[in-house]
Amino acid sequence: MTDLHPLKAAGRAAAAETLAAAFDADPLFVWAIPDAARRARWLRAFMRSSLWLAWRDGRTWAAPPTNGERPGAVLSAVPPGRKTSRSRQVGFALRQLPQVLLGRPAPSRLRHLVRLGWRLEDHHPHAPHWHFFQLGVDPERQGQGLGRTIMEHAVALADADAVPAYLETSNPVNLPFYRHFGFDLVDTIALGGAPPVWTMLRPRGA
Repeated sequence: MTDLHPLKAAGRAAAAETLAAAFDADPLFVWAIPDAARRARWLRAFMRSSLWLAWRDGRTWAAPPTNGERPGAVLSAVPPGRKTSRSRQVGFALRQLPQVLLGRPAPSRLRHLVRLGWRLEDHHPHAPHWHFFQLGVDPERQGQGLGRTIMEHAVALADADAVPAYLETSNPVNLPFYRHFGFDLVDTIALGGAPPVWTMLRPRGA
């Protein structure tokens, strides 16, 4: 079984490559940038910014690579009692401006993603909880149990602190997988014509 290890600063760029590959076929990101080549370039920049946010406000783990340099899987989370501030979120949005100037994604769709981020923030549970907001497996490593490794690590963190666990997903394929680990569907958030995002909660001790 592959273990996760804390991600070091030097590994963030490679971890962003893993997450970009993992989310390339996600319906929300396909909607945001239909062109595959542009989407791949934008996702690398988007995930680097996301990991910057995780690095400041939470914790990140990675599975070591077997071939190549990027991790096999990445998990980032915000522990109980901590929350990404609005100023951090604004900073995250500003880091996307160079991508907008390059036309990826279109400004209207980036605005949608930012609005979606605000909306999702408002849906977080009020009680202390672990928020797992980036979970990705390198497509070349799928089918090797890394998804299970990530989730077992995640729920163990929540159980150790005796608190609920919370996550969001914009890929319906993930719903039964997360349910297997005790997560229940809480809400469906859809803005405009974009694909929906589902919020899920694993009760304490589930």
